[in-house]
Amino acid sequence: MKGLEHTFAETGAKVNLLLNELEEEGHHPETVLSGAMTALLTRLIVRSPDNLSLLTELSHAMKKATILVAVMEAEDEAIH
Repeated sequence: MKGLEHTFAETGAKVNLLLNELEEEGHHPETVLSGAMTALLTRLIVRSPDNLSLLTELSHAMKKATILVAVMEAEDEAIH
């Protein structure tokens, strides 16, 4: 992986590590997710030049998340 793909993967890994760390410290999992999502959405809204760009980014993120979940579920089924 190079460039943008590497940055995408590294960012996702680091965010997941932080979320895990907060949960392991005893913070409520739903509150951790809510705080993270609020921070990310705030940053996205501030940095988006217009509503179309904002919605496009949200759509892409949701699509990638859906694909990742499907892969994780398929791997889990293959193990069992």
